[in-house]
Amino acid sequence: MNKMLKNIIIMAIAIVLVVVGVIFIPKLKPKPVEIEATPTPVNTRVVVVQYDIEDVKEVTLEYDGQTTTIFYDEADSLYKVRGYEDVAIDQTSARDIVRTASHVEAEDTIREDLNNLPEYGLDDPIATITAKYSDGKTNTYYFGNNAPGSGTYYMLIDGIDKVYNVWNNYGNNAQYNIYSLRSIEIRAIDMAATKIVRLFKDGEIHMEVTSTSGKESKGIGSWELTAPYEKGIHTNVEGKSFYKMAELIGKVIPRAVLPSDDIAEYELDNPWGTLEVISKFDQTVTILFGKNVDGLVAMKYADSDILYWISEAKLGMFNYETIDIIERLLNLINVSNVTSVKMTGVVGDNTLTVKHEKVKEDDGTYKLDTKGEIVEKRIYVVDGVELTEDEEDQGSWFYQSLIIPKIVREVEDESYSQGKLLGSVEYTLMIEPFSHRIEFYKYDEYFYAVKIQDSNTYLLVNKDDIDIIPTYYEMLRDREMVDPITN
Repeated sequence: MNKMLKNIIIMAIAIVLVVVGVIFIPKLKPKPVEIEATPTPVNTRVVVVQYDIEDVKEVTLEYDGQTTTIFYDEADSLYKVRGYEDVAIDQTSARDIVRTASHVEAEDTIREDLNNLPEYGLDDPIATITAKYSDGKTNTYYFGNNAPGSGTYYMLIDGIDKVYNVWNNYGNNAQYNIYSLRSIEIRAIDMAATKIVRLFKDGEIHMEVTSTSGKESKGIGSWELTAPYEKGIHTNVEGKSFYKMAELIGKVIPRAVLPSDDIAEYELDNPWGTLEVISKFDQTVTILFGKNVDGLVAMKYADSDILYWISEAKLGMFNYETIDIIERLLNLINVSNVTSVKMTGVVGDNTLTVKHEKVKEDDGTYKLDTKGEIVEKRIYVVDGVELTEDEEDQGSWFYQSLIIPKIVREVEDESYSQGKLLGSVEYTLMIEPFSHRIEFYKYDEYFYAVKIQDSNTYLLVNKDDIDIIPTYYEMLRDREMVDPITN
């Protein structure tokens, strides 16, 4: 084959390939994908009723066998409940109920007929709202079951043959009555402005504590136990129990209104507990506590006819005993208020005198401390002899020996009867009540039973802590007294 023929054959093949490409390659390209347009969502919500809230004249709720009619009293600018016009109700809740009746918007229409109502709980509705409007129309809304997993109620409107789905707030607002609408009355208890707190259990005084703020006190704490016996409440470790109790007192806040005014039903005619708080302005708040149902306690203010539930956890103060809050030191009497201490019996037959003299400056004026109060010096007198300034610590240490015996516990044996009086310590004070007496009685070989003032409660102290006091006085007399705390 000559060279010319070869070229002709090659050109023919090239032409064939071009023709094939032109004809068949376009047919091999993929067809373009057709993108379907996203369908526009269908809004199934239906505005069933539309009024301004001011056009709702009254709303009647039927729930749990009770009928409650709410209306707006234009003279007082308040929502009220008909028949209970003098009872304060929660205005926010009342307005929400009226708003529910003014604008009803269904999330969906479930049925276009009234067939099979039991399936939706509408054959026996759980609640009903009947609203009267300013144009003379009246609508009644029936609420059935909750729609499963949707946060909605099934609802039926009288005169409309349809079943709707509406948000939970519509059904919830239908489930009110006079008790759940009543305003919860919160009477603030400010411990800083409190003078006396009394707790009663089963009609008997359980404990009474009194503030020493603004008055002279024979003790050194800011609160004193004044019943069932007198004893200081210190701000130290033991005293913290009282401040925890005081914190609880300040949180006596009702949780919900009870569905009844029958105080006997909730045992409030004979309450197991009473809290009485008297302010420094002589205003008294008295709260009664009754029946306990699953951790909720019935309560009422003594001068109110509204009954409430309160959480049992808020009433921990009633679990405290006096021994939990008192200062455990036996005689925590502020020496600044004492003029003499007379001891008899097991504590020795001695008298310690305490003189108080105002200190003067060189110019004859009285010396003042940083608070602007006159500085006093204390002089102890032992067996008629004044201690010198260098010996003043001796007198202070002996006085401390009367303070530091620790109260172990209260006498819990109800069969214990007062034993033989074995001794006493009596303080003469410059302030009321001008004296303070502690008596020691026989208990057993380890303890003395102690009675403070005229109390009927006996406290136990270790005999050894009391029996050593006469020895301390002998050391004081010989000017050999040592610090009883460190020694």
